[in-house]
Amino acid sequence: MKKFTDNDIFYNTLLASPKFTIVMQSGSLRINDQINQNYEKSSSIDGIDYHGNYAFKTYTGSYAYTASINREFIQIYIPSAPVWDETFTDYSSVKKVATLKNIFPEYKIENHYADLAYYLMNDGIPTKKKILNDNGPLLIINQYATKFNYFIRPTASINLIEIPRDFYGNYIKPGSLQLNMYVSGVLTASAGDADKTGKIIQTYGSGSGNIIGSIFYDHGFLLLTGAYALNNQQAPYIQPLSAYTGTVSPINDYLKWIHFGAYQNTTGSGIETKYELIFQGTNFVPTLTMFCNAEKGELFWSNNRTFLEADQGDELFIGQSTSSIGLDGNIYYASSGSVLVPSSKILQENKLVTIKNTVSSSFAHYSASYEPQVFISQIGIYDEQKNLIAIAKMANPVKKMKDLDYTFKIKLDF
Repeated sequence: MKKFTDNDIFYNTLLASPKFTIVMQSGSLRINDQINQNYEKSSSIDGIDYHGNYAFKTYTGSYAYTASINREFIQIYIPSAPVWDETFTDYSSVKKVATLKNIFPEYKIENHYADLAYYLMNDGIPTKKKILNDNGPLLIINQYATKFNYFIRPTASINLIEIPRDFYGNYIKPGSLQLNMYVSGVLTASAGDADKTGKIIQTYGSGSGNIIGSIFYDHGFLLLTGAYALNNQQAPYIQPLSAYTGTVSPINDYLKWIHFGAYQNTTGSGIETKYELIFQGTNFVPTLTMFCNAEKGELFWSNNRTFLEADQGDELFIGQSTSSIGLDGNIYYASSGSVLVPSSKILQENKLVTIKNTVSSSFAHYSASYEPQVFISQIGIYDEQKNLIAIAKMANPVKKMKDLDYTFKIKLDF
């Protein structure tokens, strides 16, 4: 067992930028070509479920966690003053946009669209909104209603997409975002953040050059507000919430950026729309590099049974007669068959065990002169209390010769 010195251990940080390509089409979602088998809701982009098992000493169990790319749509009722349409919008989505006010200041220096005034009226402070009665569902503004309540009111339709930190790590790499929309297999529109300021700018299709939303790199949020038509075909991109599915019909609309990710809504409509969300994450991975030195002339013992000549077994004493004098000078007697038991009850290993010669010869049926050599297949790492905490295994065993120094580089990611 050898001890690491200060020159053998190095601490570093590895910068990794994993790329993700998320494709949504016809009710299915693929993350890096891995299809999600879960049932998808029309109002969300569900991710992949990950399952695993754990074991710690005598305790075993299992866990399950889900990483989901979520989409929340806020539909504005156009004929009246800006107010969300409850049949297509969950009010919790409006409140979620309001909570982004806390992260806007750090982005506003480079992106003036990082301002709540672009998304919510009265800077996100609740204002009066008429409702019909105390017990009925909340409805759009009605000129005959007399009762008011206070609600946060959006300024326009908003498409909020959340990317969980499980995907991007520390932050989304600026300049790596790309959004693509295809209709019937033909690329219709593309957008990205090439200027790395957080503004999402359309780069292809009708309306190129327009700012269609913002990305918030450190938090994994996309706010898409582009509400102009990108083609001349309509499809049921806007679906009612589950509570209104049986009473409210879907709304046909032209393809717009506010509909990005509505990949189930056009299924069966005759118009196949495919969406691509591409980005790179940024992960700072702490790494530990250890150099294990095997100097020449050292470490020539192996616990592998093939290290010794065959048929020597583990016998401790010489001789197979009824009595024998051991290496320590004591007399040993046979107690059963050929097994010799020491009269002094002291066990001593056979010092005449022969090590197998593994040096190859250039001649057939001839053994070359013996030289010590071993084949290193794994390295054990121990803590200060000499507890085994890690094992590094070689892809192929390394032959160690007596006149050469060897250094093994072991790298551990935290």
